[in-house]
Amino acid sequence: MQQSDIEWFKQHPTQFCAVAGSNIAYRVIGQGDPVLLVHGWPFNSLTYAPLARHLADHYTCYIPDLPGSGQTKCSLQTDYTFPAQAQTLKAFTTALGLRQYDVVAHDTGASISRLLAVADPDHLRKLVLFNTEIPGQRPPDIPLVKALMKLPFSAEIFRFFFSLDALYKHSFRNVFYDRALLSGAFKANVITPQLTDLTAMRGLVRYLRGLEWSVIDGLRDVHSQLQQPTLLIWGADDPTFPLSHAREMSTQFANLDGFIEIPQAKLLVYIERAAEVALHILRFLQHDNR
Repeated sequence: MQQSDIEWFKQHPTQFCAVAGSNIAYRVIGQGDPVLLVHGWPFNSLTYAPLARHLADHYTCYIPDLPGSGQTKCSLQTDYTFPAQAQTLKAFTTALGLRQYDVVAHDTGASISRLLAVADPDHLRKLVLFNTEIPGQRPPDIPLVKALMKLPFSAEIFRFFFSLDALYKHSFRNVFYDRALLSGAFKANVITPQLTDLTAMRGLVRYLRGLEWSVIDGLRDVHSQLQQPTLLIWGADDPTFPLSHAREMSTQFANLDGFIEIPQAKLLVYIERAAEVALHILRFLQHDNR
């Protein structure tokens, strides 16, 4: 991720859409058919800056901050469970008038998007999923982190924890194959703003509390229901969602169009290898899968 990508991204103004107890912050970038880009946890829409730059000449990218993330404003009525977040995205696309749209999604955002595909089959056409939750598999550290977030003042604790550079680099060691990317634009624009804003940290805590393992394990059945053509793009060196487990999961999809393994990339493959990932996405979206 380069600072120039972030500066280009921020030239497009943040807009807001009030749906389902949240005021969703989002940007609209590009031209052409609509594509919804959905980020994961503990990230925000800014992570899509490099990829959106490659897609914008071909597609109109709608890039929201999910409830609990980025600039989205939540309320006491906000439901952070993944089925509810899927319904929030459905309401969001309806409010924006997206009659037909494709989805590109990552991590927890890709889990939510799989539920969205079942909830909105008449409008969601195709799915591109990056490294994401796998039924029956538990990412390293996440069950412990999720348990700790039930404690009082957990947001304050994690805010302090991640402010320590050595602990930050250890905690995010599996995000990039090239660990130099942990510094610079990624840390300055995605991580640091959350550390300096206690409200943002509390949002991330609520978001992760909304993750239910029963819902993740239930995705096995969801996969068999999905009629949308689906492309999996995987950072092959990711220990968070191991490649071997992802290969096994790929056999569950009713309409799998392909499973692309990208070497020397980890969790944030769409940042680390944005140009390569964009080429695969464009080939898939522009191909008639009927």
